[in-house]
Amino acid sequence: MLESRALVGGGVKTTQLTLRGFKHDVCSSAHVLIQDSPILRDDELGLGQYGLEYLYPDPVVHLPFPDGSYITQWRDMDRTCEEVRKVFEEGWRRYR
Repeated sequence: MLESRALVGGGVKTTQLTLRGFKHDVCSSAHVLIQDSPILRDDELGLGQYGLEYLYPDPVVHLPFPDGSYITQWRDMDRTCEEVRKVFEEGWRRYR
């Protein structure tokens, strides 16, 4: 295996990208898909003893856009749907 970066980990590396104290998953976005795997769900590999801990924030995702608008995904489906509706209504008005 070859590592292109000075720090080992490549796409599965966690590092500080924005504010001090906030660590980010650099490329491994598949973590949201593997959390239901018995290997992780039941901690079969004992990764918890090494500090693996999943956090479930609310909001789940917040995407700001260059024009100052944004969209937020919440854990609550109704709240997320309202957010999507708001963005689409504003978008329709903007492009008429």
